[in-house]
Amino acid sequence: MQTFIEKVLNQHKDETYKDFSMRLLPGIDNILGVRIPILRQIASNMDEKDLIYLDNSSFESIMLRGLIIAGIDESNGNRMNLVDSYVHQVDNWSHCDTFCKYLNGIKIDVLIDYAFQNSEFVQRFALVMFIEHCLVDESIDLVISVVEHMQPRGYYSQMALGWLIASAYVDYPTKVEHWLKTSTHHDKIINLSLRKIRESNRIDKDTKKRLMKFKRLRSSTI
Repeated sequence: MQTFIEKVLNQHKDETYKDFSMRLLPGIDNILGVRIPILRQIASNMDEKDLIYLDNSSFESIMLRGLIIAGIDESNGNRMNLVDSYVHQVDNWSHCDTFCKYLNGIKIDVLIDYAFQNSEFVQRFALVMFIEHCLVDESIDLVISVVEHMQPRGYYSQMALGWLIASAYVDYPTKVEHWLKTSTHHDKIINLSLRKIRESNRIDKDTKKRLMKFKRLRSSTI
């Protein structure tokens, strides 16, 4: 028997959006096709006590759990336990990045701990949170240091690292160029970061061309 939440989600299914989402998330076959603005609206009428009514039966029910947790007041003593549980549940970029977009108030020390965990999507969570909240004067040097010393585990962590470097370049080009020049990371990571810079529409063409001097000959393994 469907739960009330499942019935609500099914009422908002959009087959076109479902097909679009499945193309972006290969291997995930439990997508209903509910758009994020609708999920946010549903989440706004729920709170921590409603989490017990959510299961993992659909992509959207897991997304809804993250949106509810992100909306819990920072003064709630159980909030970080819920955040940590969700971070370790995430297994795709969409759940991860959406959670990061709406989650505030996580201390940078906590994010650093996540960055050094041996998990692809836990690391991605840390990196995307850095992008969303930590590319500021007070923390940029620390973020770049973490990026230099961590070892990204898997494709989605590596992509997030490249995205972070491209995002940081917009406001901190000198710091990022120094990192590109001196980093001990594998050639693949440096070249991936350059690729994300080239893909950015916030960086001019002449700068993108000039930065190609940092491109490295790729080694065969990472």
